[in-house]
Amino acid sequence: PAPAVLLPGADRALTDTARVLAGMSLDPSSPLAPVAAKPEWRAWQKEFDTQWTQATTERFVHMAAWRDQELKAVTGDCSTLMYPFSGPDILNAWLLFPDCRRYVLFGLEQPGSLPPLEQLPADRLARLLDETRNALNDLLARNYFITKHMLRDTAAQELHGTLPLMAVFLVRMDAQLISARDVEIAEDGQLRPRT
Repeated sequence: PAPAVLLPGADRALTDTARVLAGMSLDPSSPLAPVAAKPEWRAWQKEFDTQWTQATTERFVHMAAWRDQELKAVTGDCSTLMYPFSGPDILNAWLLFPDCRRYVLFGLEQPGSLPPLEQLPADRLARLLDETRNALNDLLARNYFITKHMLRDTAAQELHGTLPLMAVFLVRMDAQLISARDVEIAEDGQLRPRT
């Protein structure tokens, strides 16, 4: 899919990094355009487009139809969706409850960070894309993560944590990333930088 115009407030570096991991095209002026020109990435783009299209036609459209028939009346105006033990599964939360204004997901897995793609030589980029493929396999095949696989996959050599997987799903659903911050909830209930 062609890159959308970046919305005000969206972080280009975060969004473009997520788009590369998701096998999505970049604006030619993006600093990550050279990464997306590498043969390793082009092969990943073709493979992941096929997998995403298959998952969409075999499951996602049916989930949306079921959601519209069974959930619309009871969810109404969704302010906040609370999804405990979700790990990186923003995909199902969004597919089933797309109209919420806020999503609160939490789990025991490390959030990690988005990889510095522009710094990765070809062999490390290829390894990162392989690790991303492995981490997404269960969800794309079954529509859920298997915890022991996810713990292993999100602690791989290049892929660190659940944030990269969440970012892949978000941009594949036409979202743009605004920020990614490492925070914690203080005893007084306020968010603060994680210590």
